[in-house]
Amino acid sequence: MVEKKNLSDLAVALDADGVVIRSEPFTVELEQRMGIGYSKILPFFKGAFQDCIVGKKELRELLPQYLEEWGWAGSMDALIDFWFQAENKPDQQLLDEASQLRGQGAKLFLATNQERNRLAFMRNEMGFDSIFDHCFASCEIGFKKPDTAFYEAIASDERMKGCRRVVFFDDRENNVDPVRELGWDGIVYRDIGDFLDWKQEMLNT
Repeated sequence: MVEKKNLSDLAVALDADGVVIRSEPFTVELEQRMGIGYSKILPFFKGAFQDCIVGKKELRELLPQYLEEWGWAGSMDALIDFWFQAENKPDQQLLDEASQLRGQGAKLFLATNQERNRLAFMRNEMGFDSIFDHCFASCEIGFKKPDTAFYEAIASDERMKGCRRVVFFDDRENNVDPVRELGWDGIVYRDIGDFLDWKQEMLNT
């Protein structure tokens, strides 16, 4: 029997959308099912929503003023539910592979740009609170990727104590570059193969 490697000095940080969550953006389904085009809602997500991402504004306070303009006939709660459920598609293989490392002592973190309501949905409805040691989110940190302050807040967190090796997976190159300045390994994630290749190499060294 091969003895499992002790990974207590390792921290693995995974991005949410594009890494752990492999769904199309909810806007694709919104257009297909409701006929509400992305161009209608893009100004909101590029503008006011960015304050929700860093915790300065509350999504539920901002959304109502946009619903009529978008042509959404239902309630605000119905839209939020539609949104969160459309993107409720975690990659179970990736989570299983990462959880195996957690079982060997590694810390497993989510590191995501996220507003408060969807973060709560991820933690509770998607079960991320039990899968990850902690979910680091921009709405609680006050900074978003790729701002270096986002990563520095994670690096200085008490939960990172003892983690001399840190690897960070994100599907965007500009979100990965800053972590290398902290001495972390940064990997641009395209699919599960990127994680499996890293994992095999890490366990064999």
